[in-house]
Amino acid sequence: MPFNFHGERIAIPAKQTGHCAKRLGARMPAPHLFASLVICLLFLASCQLAPPQAPEWETEINLPIINKRFAMQEIIADEEDFYSDQNGLVHFASEAQLDSFYVGERLAE
Repeated sequence: MPFNFHGERIAIPAKQTGHCAKRLGARMPAPHLFASLVICLLFLASCQLAPPQAPEWETEINLPIINKRFAMQEIIADEEDFYSDQNGLVHFASEAQLDSFYVGERLAE
């Protein structure tokens, strides 16, 4: 038997058919179904999709060009400011003329 909008059963005469009979026999959806639909619509309406962005990445590629070991003595052999002592320690020494200044000149700044 069909139901009315209040969930009560109603009798439909046998000769009444077609669209009107379907409307009279329609039933209201259950309250939890309606609430679920409202919640889903609110959830979908609140979603904001960010515009797509191209991915970015940085890579570091190391390609071995030669397979040789270098000693520090070989590297500093042509340098004037570096020298190595008898223990193998590398030292840096540089001689240069420095400009002289007096404290009295700097106190006013």
